[in-house]
Amino acid sequence: MSAHRRKRSTELAKPKVTICIPTIGRLTYLGETLKSLESQTLQDYEVLILDSGSPEEAARVFREIAAADGRRRVVRSERVPMFANFNVGLREARGEYVAFFHDDDVYEPDFLSRSVELLDRNPRAGFAGSNYMIIDAEGRNEGLRRLIKKTEVRPGREFILEVMQSGRNPVPLPGVVFRREAFSESGFDERLSMHFGDYSVLMEIAERWDVLLIREPLMKLRLHGKNASNIPMTESVSLLRNAFEKYLGDFGARWPADIEFLSAMKAAARKAYRRMLLWGWISAASEAEGTGCVRGLNAAGSIRLARILSILNRAGLPQRRRHAILAPLVRQMGRSIS
Repeated sequence: MSAHRRKRSTELAKPKVTICIPTIGRLTYLGETLKSLESQTLQDYEVLILDSGSPEEAARVFREIAAADGRRRVVRSERVPMFANFNVGLREARGEYVAFFHDDDVYEPDFLSRSVELLDRNPRAGFAGSNYMIIDAEGRNEGLRRLIKKTEVRPGREFILEVMQSGRNPVPLPGVVFRREAFSESGFDERLSMHFGDYSVLMEIAERWDVLLIREPLMKLRLHGKNASNIPMTESVSLLRNAFEKYLGDFGARWPADIEFLSAMKAAARKAYRRMLLWGWISAASEAEGTGCVRGLNAAGSIRLARILSILNRAGLPQRRRHAILAPLVRQMGRSIS
């Protein structure tokens, strides 16, 4: 066989998608994740189990899983941080697209086929993500997250401003299909925190690429343990501020002439902090948490708003009453515009 034909044969053998399953040995939910993988309507994929220093018992299970299907293999390393483990997958990936199936989430059968179909049709989109269901530790449905209003291609910098303004990521990292080409040679920034680091990953890609947003829910995100979705708002805002400040500093270094957009992002981020702390004050589970939100507003420069909330406290609107009266109202308003 000629060199040209051998090269062509190798190219044809490459899968459309590389599915990475990063893990440190958690087996509790892995069976559900694998079942949803096997149920995908698009089967042109390879699977990399990114074993980051898991115990031998779990490592043995991973080897058995890989042995059951020739498209699967285990890539084992010493225990490394999350984004360093993701980079292991990027270096090994052969697919045109890359997805990271977290070992506790569940993926709809059309997750890959729908995402890949739209990415193929929109070559300027660096990644695709969708709305998603939320399930608890036992798999019970806790609602639909509908931050995406319609399926569309969004200009990248418009997406970045939306994330900054809302303080929310409409497409969580476990539900994203990436175009492999959209990553820089260095891949994921391994300095990123596991809290809100996904925001920076997506925003950095969106600096140079469009973003594909899909209205239909294509996955089920499992919430359990201590993550940014169920920790006190004061701590969550602090983590978000740290992530945003790092991103803004890195953006300024990458785009030193883009002062206007950098200023717009900083202003948007300040509004997001204020809105999140206000909601934290309304929905606080304790007076201490509510007081912490007021202090956070002061520190963020929202002195007048902080004073108003303090006056409301003294006027007879303590935590238990504002939570009972205001929280349901705000939640209803949020549902009506979602």
